[in-house]
Amino acid sequence: MPKFRKKPVVIEAVQWAGDNLSEIQAFYKPDSILVGNQIHIHTLEGTMRADVGDWIIRGVSGEFYPCKPDIFVKTYEPADALAAERASLQAEREKVKKLRGGIEKLTAKCPCWSGGFENGEFAKQPCEYCDPLMSLLAETAPEKNAGSPKEADHD
Repeated sequence: MPKFRKKPVVIEAVQWAGDNLSEIQAFYKPDSILVGNQIHIHTLEGTMRADVGDWIIRGVSGEFYPCKPDIFVKTYEPADALAAERASLQAEREKVKKLRGGIEKLTAKCPCWSGGFENGEFAKQPCEYCDPLMSLLAETAPEKNAGSPKEADHD
């Protein structure tokens, strides 16, 4: 059976706290019907109720619907957090790109390096490029240094 992933969309939502009716009314323009501690919402599927703690969501087409808090937490995150995460990932990509560029330049100059970036080895006597090269390799893979030259070859 085919599987589908929900597209990343930004929505607006307000949580019904039981004492923020004016906030709900400002957000949900149609007449909010308060019955006890429930707000009745006109949705595309008919009238639904939002209990205290539920979120009222304005969907991508301007439709409104309630959402239980546990489902809301599993489905949504603050949009600014998503933007921050994307910016952080982009910064990491740029850092790795710069480090790889430095590694390629040093491996081209280092007479101890043979076989290229992935499977090179150092000669017995390291040259002036070996220490900076090892530092860059450590930054790109601090835990494993997979594919980096063996320090034991420097003895």
